[in-house]
Amino acid sequence: PLVIEMKLLAALGKLDQARAIAGSIRRIAPEIEARVRAGRSVFQRQQDRERDLRYLRIAFDMSPETAA
Repeated sequence: PLVIEMKLLAALGKLDQARAIAGSIRRIAPEIEARVRAGRSVFQRQQDRERDLRYLRIAFDMSPETAA
């Protein structure tokens, strides 16, 4: 729920709101950010994984170079 909301806000360009949620997620479940940094996604199809990670990285304020 929070992760999905964060990704949707990032996709809509509402970065301040997405990053505020990312801060909460860092405190509540830091393993989610670690998963994103490692380039792991729950999706099977390549295009879905790429989209998932793209918006998560945007929300967590990661550049592509710092992830994976």
